[in-house]
Amino acid sequence: TDPDLEPIDPSVSLPDISDVTFPTEQVKPPQKSKNVINILLIGQDETVPGVRARSDSMILVTFNTATKDVTFTSFMRDAYVQIPGYSPNKLNHAYQYGGVELLNKTLEVNYGVEVDGNIEVNFEQFKAVIDMLGGVEVELTEKESWYMGHVPGCEVPAGKVKLNGEQALLYARIREIDSDYNRTARQRNVLMGLAKAYKDRPVTEMFALLDDMVGMVTTNMTNAQMTEYGLRVIPVLAGSSFNTLQIPANGTFDQGNAQVRPG
Repeated sequence: TDPDLEPIDPSVSLPDISDVTFPTEQVKPPQKSKNVINILLIGQDETVPGVRARSDSMILVTFNTATKDVTFTSFMRDAYVQIPGYSPNKLNHAYQYGGVELLNKTLEVNYGVEVDGNIEVNFEQFKAVIDMLGGVEVELTEKESWYMGHVPGCEVPAGKVKLNGEQALLYARIREIDSDYNRTARQRNVLMGLAKAYKDRPVTEMFALLDDMVGMVTTNMTNAQMTEYGLRVIPVLAGSSFNTLQIPANGTFDQGNAQVRPG
Protein backbone atom coordinates (compact mmCIF):
# COMPACT_ATOMS: atom_id res chain seq x y z
CA THR A 1 0.00 0.00 0.00
CA ASP A 2 1.35 3.42 -0.96
CA PRO A 3 1.32 5.69 2.12
CA ASP A 4 0.99 8.76 -0.13
CA LEU A 5 -2.38 7.62 -1.48
CA GLU A 6 -5.65 8.27 0.28
CA PRO A 7 -7.88 5.22 0.91
CA ILE A 8 -10.20 4.57 -2.00
CA ASP A 9 -13.90 4.79 -1.25
CA PRO A 10 -15.39 1.50 -2.58
CA SER A 11 -18.68 3.25 -3.36
CA VAL A 12 -16.95 5.54 -5.87
CA SER A 13 -16.57 4.24 -9.43
CA LEU A 14 -12.99 4.74 -10.58
CA PRO A 15 -11.60 4.40 -14.11
CA ASP A 16 -9.68 1.21 -14.72
CA ILE A 17 -6.06 1.59 -15.73
CA SER A 18 -6.87 -0.08 -19.07
CA ASP A 19 -9.03 2.94 -19.91
CA VAL A 20 -6.17 5.40 -19.41
CA THR A 21 -4.16 6.23 -22.53
CA PHE A 22 -0.39 6.45 -22.24
CA PRO A 23 2.24 7.01 -24.93
CA THR A 24 3.85 3.77 -26.11
CA GLU A 25 6.88 5.71 -27.30
CA GLN A 26 8.29 9.06 -26.26
CA VAL A 27 6.00 12.01 -26.88
CA LYS A 28 8.46 13.40 -29.42
CA PRO A 29 12.23 13.34 -29.72
CA PRO A 30 13.80 15.87 -27.35
CA GLN A 31 14.49 19.15 -29.13
CA LYS A 32 17.27 20.97 -27.35
CA SER A 33 19.53 23.81 -28.41
CA LYS A 34 23.28 23.41 -27.99
CA ASN A 35 23.07 26.48 -25.74
CA VAL A 36 20.79 24.68 -23.26
CA ILE A 37 21.94 22.59 -20.28
CA ASN A 38 19.35 20.60 -18.30
CA ILE A 39 20.29 19.50 -14.79
CA LEU A 40 17.70 17.52 -12.84
CA LEU A 41 17.74 18.06 -9.07
CA ILE A 42 16.29 15.16 -7.08
CA GLY A 43 15.32 15.39 -3.44
CA GLN A 44 15.13 11.90 -1.98
CA ASP A 45 13.07 11.00 1.07
CA GLU A 46 15.71 8.61 2.38
CA THR A 47 14.13 7.15 5.50
CA VAL A 48 16.51 4.15 5.57
CA PRO A 49 20.18 5.12 5.00
CA GLY A 50 21.55 3.60 1.81
CA VAL A 51 18.14 2.47 0.56
CA ARG A 52 16.77 4.37 -2.44
CA ALA A 53 13.32 5.81 -1.78
CA ARG A 54 10.84 7.65 -3.98
CA SER A 55 11.91 11.06 -5.25
CA ASP A 56 10.36 13.63 -2.91
CA SER A 57 11.00 16.44 -5.40
CA MET A 58 12.16 16.70 -9.00
CA ILE A 59 13.18 20.09 -10.33
CA LEU A 60 14.76 20.59 -13.74
CA VAL A 61 17.16 23.53 -13.82
CA THR A 62 17.53 24.73 -17.40
CA PHE A 63 20.40 27.05 -18.25
CA ASN A 64 20.23 28.87 -21.58
CA THR A 65 23.68 30.37 -22.05
CA ALA A 66 22.58 32.31 -25.14
CA THR A 67 19.59 34.12 -23.63
CA LYS A 68 20.98 34.04 -20.06
CA ASP A 69 17.74 32.54 -18.76
CA VAL A 70 17.63 30.08 -15.87
CA THR A 71 14.35 28.18 -15.50
CA PHE A 72 13.33 26.02 -12.53
CA THR A 73 10.67 23.49 -13.57
CA SER A 74 8.98 21.27 -10.98
CA PHE A 75 7.65 17.90 -12.11
CA MET A 76 4.73 16.97 -9.88
CA ARG A 77 5.59 13.75 -8.08
CA ASP A 78 2.01 12.42 -8.24
CA ALA A 79 1.72 12.82 -12.04
CA TYR A 80 0.46 9.51 -13.43
CA VAL A 81 2.88 8.43 -16.16
CA GLN A 82 4.13 5.54 -18.23
CA ILE A 83 7.30 4.15 -16.62
CA PRO A 84 9.31 2.18 -19.22
CA GLY A 85 9.41 -1.50 -18.29
CA TYR A 86 6.85 -1.11 -15.51
CA SER A 87 3.12 -0.61 -15.07
CA PRO A 88 1.94 3.01 -15.17
CA ASN A 89 2.38 4.71 -11.81
CA LYS A 90 3.17 7.98 -10.12
CA LEU A 91 6.25 9.75 -11.45
CA ASN A 92 8.13 9.58 -8.16
CA HIS A 93 8.12 5.75 -8.34
CA ALA A 94 10.44 5.81 -11.38
CA TYR A 95 13.39 6.87 -9.26
CA GLN A 96 12.73 4.19 -6.67
CA TYR A 97 12.42 1.49 -9.35
CA GLY A 98 15.50 2.36 -11.38
CA GLY A 99 17.35 5.41 -10.08
CA VAL A 100 18.26 8.42 -12.19
CA GLU A 101 18.53 6.41 -15.39
CA LEU A 102 14.91 5.26 -15.28
CA LEU A 103 13.67 8.64 -14.06
CA ASN A 104 15.45 10.40 -16.94
CA LYS A 105 13.98 7.93 -19.44
CA THR A 106 10.51 8.38 -17.95
CA LEU A 107 10.74 12.16 -18.37
CA GLU A 108 11.93 11.68 -21.95
CA VAL A 109 9.14 9.24 -22.83
CA ASN A 110 6.31 11.26 -21.27
CA TYR A 111 7.49 14.86 -21.69
CA GLY A 112 10.16 14.89 -24.41
CA VAL A 113 12.79 16.20 -21.97
CA GLU A 114 16.48 15.41 -22.33
CA VAL A 115 18.43 15.50 -19.05
CA ASP A 116 22.18 16.24 -19.23
CA GLY A 117 23.00 15.42 -15.63
CA ASN A 118 21.50 14.62 -12.24
CA ILE A 119 22.19 15.88 -8.75
CA GLU A 120 20.64 13.99 -5.83
CA VAL A 121 20.36 15.08 -2.21
CA ASN A 122 18.76 13.54 0.83
CA PHE A 123 17.46 15.64 3.70
CA GLU A 124 20.78 15.81 5.53
CA GLN A 125 22.69 16.78 2.39
CA PHE A 126 20.10 19.47 1.62
CA LYS A 127 20.55 21.03 5.06
CA ALA A 128 24.33 20.85 4.81
CA VAL A 129 24.42 22.63 1.44
CA ILE A 130 22.12 25.42 2.70
CA ASP A 131 24.28 25.95 5.78
CA MET A 132 27.49 25.86 3.75
CA LEU A 133 26.13 28.65 1.55
CA GLY A 134 25.21 30.72 4.60
CA GLY A 135 21.45 30.18 4.52
CA VAL A 136 18.79 31.16 2.00
CA GLU A 137 16.51 34.20 1.87
CA VAL A 138 12.79 33.67 1.20
CA GLU A 139 9.53 35.56 1.74
CA LEU A 140 7.35 33.86 4.36
CA THR A 141 3.59 34.25 4.54
CA GLU A 142 1.80 34.54 7.89
CA LYS A 143 0.46 31.00 7.49
CA GLU A 144 3.91 29.57 6.69
CA SER A 145 5.40 31.38 9.69
CA TRP A 146 2.62 30.03 11.91
CA TYR A 147 3.26 26.46 10.71
CA MET A 148 7.02 26.67 11.20
CA GLY A 149 6.53 28.12 14.68
CA HIS A 150 5.29 24.74 15.88
CA VAL A 151 8.73 23.16 15.36
CA PRO A 152 11.36 24.02 18.00
CA GLY A 153 14.29 25.88 16.47
CA CYS A 154 12.38 26.76 13.30
CA GLU A 155 10.38 29.73 14.61
CA VAL A 156 10.69 32.61 12.12
CA PRO A 157 8.55 35.72 11.56
CA ALA A 158 6.57 36.41 8.40
CA GLY A 159 8.22 38.54 5.74
CA LYS A 160 11.65 38.38 4.16
CA VAL A 161 13.85 36.12 6.29
CA LYS A 162 17.04 34.08 5.99
CA LEU A 163 16.57 30.38 6.79
CA ASN A 164 19.25 27.97 7.93
CA GLY A 165 19.38 24.40 6.64
CA GLU A 166 16.93 22.96 9.17
CA GLN A 167 14.43 25.77 8.63
CA ALA A 168 14.78 25.65 4.84
CA LEU A 169 14.06 21.91 4.80
CA LEU A 170 10.92 22.36 6.87
CA TYR A 171 9.79 25.27 4.66
CA ALA A 172 10.43 23.29 1.45
CA ARG A 173 8.34 20.36 2.70
CA ILE A 174 5.24 22.27 3.90
CA ARG A 175 2.04 21.11 2.25
CA GLU A 176 -0.39 20.66 5.17
CA ILE A 177 -1.50 24.31 5.06
CA ASP A 178 -2.40 24.22 1.35
CA SER A 179 -1.28 21.65 -1.26
CA ASP A 180 1.55 19.85 -2.98
CA TYR A 181 1.41 22.45 -5.76
CA ASN A 182 2.29 25.17 -3.26
CA ARG A 183 4.97 22.95 -1.82
CA THR A 184 6.75 22.71 -5.17
CA ALA A 185 6.57 26.50 -5.41
CA ARG A 186 8.33 26.74 -2.04
CA GLN A 187 11.03 24.38 -3.27
CA ARG A 188 11.58 26.63 -6.29
CA ASN A 189 11.67 29.66 -3.98
CA VAL A 190 14.55 28.07 -2.06
CA LEU A 191 16.49 27.32 -5.24
CA MET A 192 15.93 30.81 -6.64
CA GLY A 193 16.99 32.35 -3.34
CA LEU A 194 20.22 30.35 -3.45
CA ALA A 195 20.83 31.10 -7.13
CA LYS A 196 20.33 34.85 -6.69
CA ALA A 197 22.75 34.98 -3.77
CA TYR A 198 25.22 32.75 -5.56
CA LYS A 199 25.31 34.75 -8.80
CA ASP A 200 26.35 37.94 -6.99
CA ARG A 201 29.63 36.40 -5.83
CA PRO A 202 32.93 36.79 -7.70
CA VAL A 203 33.46 34.16 -10.40
CA THR A 204 36.44 32.66 -8.60
CA GLU A 205 34.35 32.25 -5.45
CA MET A 206 31.51 30.66 -7.43
CA PHE A 207 33.88 28.01 -8.79
CA ALA A 208 35.25 27.36 -5.30
CA LEU A 209 31.73 26.93 -3.89
CA LEU A 210 30.81 24.61 -6.76
CA ASP A 211 33.83 22.49 -5.93
CA ASP A 212 32.74 22.35 -2.26
CA MET A 213 29.17 21.41 -3.15
CA VAL A 214 30.22 18.53 -5.42
CA GLY A 215 31.55 16.70 -2.40
CA MET A 216 28.27 17.15 -0.51
CA VAL A 217 25.83 15.73 -3.06
CA THR A 218 25.42 12.64 -5.24
CA THR A 219 25.73 13.04 -9.01
CA ASN A 220 26.06 10.91 -12.13
CA MET A 221 28.20 13.58 -13.80
CA THR A 222 31.95 13.13 -14.11
CA ASN A 223 34.37 15.79 -12.88
CA ALA A 224 35.06 16.68 -16.50
CA GLN A 225 31.34 17.20 -17.21
CA MET A 226 30.89 19.29 -14.07
CA THR A 227 33.84 21.46 -15.07
CA GLU A 228 32.54 21.86 -18.62
CA TYR A 229 29.05 22.89 -17.47
CA GLY A 230 30.50 25.21 -14.84
CA LEU A 231 32.69 26.96 -17.41
CA ARG A 232 29.66 27.49 -19.64
CA VAL A 233 27.16 28.53 -16.97
CA ILE A 234 29.00 30.45 -14.23
CA PRO A 235 30.32 33.31 -16.40
CA VAL A 236 26.78 34.20 -17.58
CA LEU A 237 24.98 33.83 -14.25
CA ALA A 238 25.54 37.43 -13.15
CA GLY A 239 23.26 38.75 -15.90
CA SER A 240 20.75 35.92 -15.84
CA SER A 241 17.01 36.17 -15.28
CA PHE A 242 15.16 33.48 -13.32
CA ASN A 243 11.86 31.83 -14.23
CA THR A 244 9.73 29.08 -12.68
CA LEU A 245 7.37 26.51 -14.16
CA GLN A 246 5.34 23.51 -13.03
CA ILE A 247 4.57 20.40 -15.07
CA PRO A 248 1.78 19.63 -15.58
CA ALA A 249 0.84 23.29 -15.77
CA ASN A 250 -2.40 24.55 -14.25
CA GLY A 251 -5.37 23.86 -16.47
CA THR A 252 -3.64 21.11 -18.46
CA PHE A 253 -4.52 18.07 -16.37
CA ASP A 254 -7.32 16.20 -14.63
CA GLN A 255 -7.04 15.27 -10.98
CA GLY A 256 -8.30 12.03 -9.50
CA ASN A 257 -7.57 8.36 -8.76
CA ALA A 258 -7.26 5.35 -11.03
CA GLN A 259 -7.74 1.72 -10.07
CA VAL A 260 -4.49 -0.18 -10.66
CA ARG A 261 -4.59 -3.93 -11.17
CA PRO A 262 -1.98 -5.90 -9.20
CA GLY A 263 1.00 -6.87 -11.34
